Amino acid sequence: MVLIPGLLCTPSVFDSVAPALSSETVRPSLLVSDDLTAIARDLLRVAPETFAVLGMSMGSYLVFEMFRLAPERISAMVLIGASARKDTDEAAEKRHKAVRWAQKVGMDALIATMPGAMLAKQSQQDEKIVTCLADMAEAVGLDAFAAHQAALARRPDSRATLPEITCPVLVLTGEEDQVTPAEIAQEIADNVAHGSALQIPGAAHLPVLEQPDPVARHVNHFLQTVGG
Repeated sequence: MVLIPGLLCTPSVFDSVAPALSSETVRPSLLVSDDLTAIARDLLRVAPETFAVLGMSMGSYLVFEMFRLAPERISAMVLIGASARKDTDEAAEKRHKAVRWAQKVGMDALIATMPGAMLAKQSQQDEKIVTCLADMAEAVGLDAFAAHQAALARRPDSRATLPEITCPVLVLTGEEDQVTPAEIAQEIADNVAHGSALQIPGAAHLPVLEQPDPVARHVNHFLQTVGG
């Protein structure tokens, strides 16, 4: 299974999930590029010939792009904190504004905003989770943040792609996720050939950090069910 991280996350975001998975994993870093297709091509370059894939947040958008490039190579999908929709003009401008602000005030100020935006209330009080989030963002840096925000702002709408996805799809959403709420995840599950959607209690946008054990259980059950 190829595990694809999200914005301002390194492959270490999966450190608590990967060892508990029943499948061997590949955990690539994201290419620093403002071109989503280029990032997806780079991921396909390091992926096995056929593979199951788990993408979280930005990683889920990359899964859709990888599918458009090489649908025959993907045997199953797990999408976490996912949406098939493209950014509205307002949402895209919000991304650009966030980049300009971060470039002005610096990485520490950006990091300080992340727990409130990304984590469930109980997770915001967990020093280990908050520190992990900060360390990953620091490692990724502002240049990659700016490039990836530009790529996300220009990403295509994937709703037209959903009916073409015939492999099994599991969509997981944190119950407290305000970035990609449950109804957005359900839209994906309802419009692929073999989709299901589940919510993770005690998590917001980053269930792999906040609730890794339930995430691993759900993914393992899914892989067992689909023969992955």
